[in-house]
Amino acid sequence: MWELTEDADERRSYATGGKEELELALEKWDQCAECHQCHGQQVNVDSVWIQSQLAHAGVSPRRFAILCGQVSEQESIPKRIQAGYVFKEHIDKAIALKPQDPQLYYLLGRWCYQVAHLGWLEKRTVSALFETPPTATVEDALQNFLRVEELSPGFSKAGRVYIAKCYRDLGNVSAALLWMDLASELPGNTKEDSATLSGSAGSRRMLDVALGIGVLLALVGCTATEGCVAPQDLVSQLLQRLEGSVNFEEAANPSVLLAMNLAGGDSDGPIHKWLLQEIKEEAVRRAQKDMTSGQVALHVLALLSSCQDPQRVHALDQTLDLIRVLQQKTDEEMAELEAEGVPKTTLYSVGLDTLALCLAEAGGAQAPSVALAKQVLSPESNLSVDNRAMVALALSCVYDYVELQDVRELLQEALRTVSTSFLDEQEKRDGMIGNIYSMGLALQALEATRKFYAPRKWDCDQAYSVVYAHDYQQPMAIAQVLPALVGKSYLDVAGLDCAATKDMSPRRQLPLSPNLGTHGVPRASIQVHYSIINKLQGKHFNYSTTVTVPSGSTLLQVMKVAAEENPQTFSFQTEQTSWGPYVTSIHGLAGSTDDRTYWQFLSAENALEEGVGTYKPHDGEHIQAIFSTY
Repeated sequence: MWELTEDADERRSYATGGKEELELALEKWDQCAECHQCHGQQVNVDSVWIQSQLAHAGVSPRRFAILCGQVSEQESIPKRIQAGYVFKEHIDKAIALKPQDPQLYYLLGRWCYQVAHLGWLEKRTVSALFETPPTATVEDALQNFLRVEELSPGFSKAGRVYIAKCYRDLGNVSAALLWMDLASELPGNTKEDSATLSGSAGSRRMLDVALGIGVLLALVGCTATEGCVAPQDLVSQLLQRLEGSVNFEEAANPSVLLAMNLAGGDSDGPIHKWLLQEIKEEAVRRAQKDMTSGQVALHVLALLSSCQDPQRVHALDQTLDLIRVLQQKTDEEMAELEAEGVPKTTLYSVGLDTLALCLAEAGGAQAPSVALAKQVLSPESNLSVDNRAMVALALSCVYDYVELQDVRELLQEALRTVSTSFLDEQEKRDGMIGNIYSMGLALQALEATRKFYAPRKWDCDQAYSVVYAHDYQQPMAIAQVLPALVGKSYLDVAGLDCAATKDMSPRRQLPLSPNLGTHGVPRASIQVHYSIINKLQGKHFNYSTTVTVPSGSTLLQVMKVAAEENPQTFSFQTEQTSWGPYVTSIHGLAGSTDDRTYWQFLSAENALEEGVGTYKPHDGEHIQAIFSTY
């Protein structure tokens, strides 16, 4: 019945019922290793005895394992943590009863490997839940995987891959390469591979079972790998480009540090250390004064990804509780949203706030998540791809912690709505979702919400091909797309093991990409038509000019030339943001968050997809700056 229905409530009911039946069987047959193995989320389906005994309870071992996985998908993270603890208990019992079974040692190895790689925040969570929390090391995992090979050489291709990963983590590169070669020698139809690595839906659910509850993957925010991962040379190039964008004379960008950490950047390198220190100092200086809630949230995420406690940010001889500041600013956003129908800043910022509060386990994420879900589901909603993607990431995090069923169902519906809308748009536009600069967050969101649009499949190859075809230069755009290219999202920041990523940066694998422009070679001149228009406030105006600039100049350079030639008319001001220079005023008229006004740049009546610091007009193009509302 579970396989026949697609209704989430019915699936949950059938899954829970099946799990309860097997628990009754366990009480009766406690000395059955297969029973304990089944309760540990993996079933020996070849056991005639277990099939016959469990048949009395109407439970198929294979289906029960699948049902256990389905139950876990509907549970909150605290309950899944409890399930992981039970998993260890039953696997230990199964090994005691059947010490020559390689499958049991493989499962135990996976459990040890994941526990060994818990981040500092997850370890703190586990410690709060258990008086004696489960512990394991990479060495423990390695010994279990090697035991599998000892009992049954070539038992599992996946097992050999994990032996290689263990040796890599322990710094034994030669052994890691050897075991990767040995893994490549095995066909894809070994016992373990056929049970977990095939493409069928049943086998995929078996993989989720074995790698989900049993090894606490839910705790670290990971799922079984189904998605796409970019070529290493592209990741290395973008990581180098991101590191090269850091300017020690400008404010540190927390999004850059966040992306570097997620992509495996060198946490011991001078750029990383400078960014981390600057972000701490900036938080202490400005968080309580003039930072928006979204800026505070980004600082929290950057600190979490660096294994720093945002509740105790120490810099400039001061210690700041950044989570308390974020909660206060989020409350201000929510008060404005409830009173006026719009937040103090943007829904994107509220999404960031909610995500940061959730990942920091601050306890204040549920109320804004409900408001965000209602915004997504509103018939009048017309949210951008960036807004919807950030909201989806936030709701995905909160969903795993919420206990109230009505709230979980609301979040689930919102997540399904966002993810399916992305899939629909991708299909219609040959891989593109929004524009090239919104693809990064859209990819992160689709990776993080797989279970909410299942059984529908995501053609990630098609989406990634769009990204591969673009030469990303803008640091903020790189910072958003880079995590997706390594199979991660912002949801992974609290689960990073900072010690494990040291000296693993790929930044030296390729030469640094050359800066844009050609030094010492004359460039042809182009003419750009430039207009500034205000029909919204005060005295209306409409001025135009034509300027001559070198080919390849940015729009910012065009504006500077116009201002130099006619400062009384075309003067402007900018401020530096994480996305580059942002035009705050032109001709003395400034945008304002109070009346929600800003300067919008268009070409051929279409809004530019890049900022003034990166957009390069072509010869004869007409750029309009129009004072607008949002």
